[in-house]
Amino acid sequence: MKSKRINVIDTGRGLMMLLVMWFHLSYDLYYIYGMGALYMQEHWVYVFRDCFVGVLILISGISCNLTRSNLKRGLKTFLIGMAITVGTGIFMPTEFIVFGILHFFGASMMIYALVEKALPENRNKTLSVIGIILSILLFAITYYYVFIVRVSAPEGSTLTKVPLDYLFYVLGIRTGVQSADYYPIIPWIFLFFTGAFMGRGLKEDKEILPEFMYKDYCPPVSFIGRHTLIIYLVHQPVFMGILWLITKVKGA
Repeated sequence: MKSKRINVIDTGRGLMMLLVMWFHLSYDLYYIYGMGALYMQEHWVYVFRDCFVGVLILISGISCNLTRSNLKRGLKTFLIGMAITVGTGIFMPTEFIVFGILHFFGASMMIYALVEKALPENRNKTLSVIGIILSILLFAITYYYVFIVRVSAPEGSTLTKVPLDYLFYVLGIRTGVQSADYYPIIPWIFLFFTGAFMGRGLKEDKEILPEFMYKDYCPPVSFIGRHTLIIYLVHQPVFMGILWLITKVKGA
């Protein structure tokens, strides 16, 4: 018998993806085309972005208990992220992405695949709760630390940095490397592991959740949640193309 799909995960992921698309469209409007979206000057926008991306990371951590091979899935996602690095480096150097959200997701899934067997048993609720608490605490502590370092970081040219600078940057230590999209291993890996510990029981039994979590309350949003990778890859070129056409029409 085929196990039921946990549609609430798809719906949640889809909602967060819609917010990611809103943020990227706002970024393109304000920073690249200068067409409004003045709220991008406000600090709350970036706090809000960290909140909904954080939920997306948490959901990804839960979902890593539902995939056949986190290693293969992580490697695929990371390589796509590297393709974006190459693409932005060649075609949009001012928007160069060194270690963005796809790099992070890919690296996190591969790290989880490597340490999964050392984690508490799937049904050991006490150890899972301890894992959740420790992960949340580590995230809270390191998020604050990385925030302070980020604010005081010196400006620098990305392409002139040595490999060690990139390694520290990926880990979460600001070295002057610049990236248009940046989600370092620390602190975000701890939020990913919070989700991983939350979903440990799903590894053995996908039908242990309350019945309402299997219902699809908004199929269009759930569809987005089931296809986040392809939508993530496509939406920015589409936005950029539409905005480029608008500027051409306005300038004609």
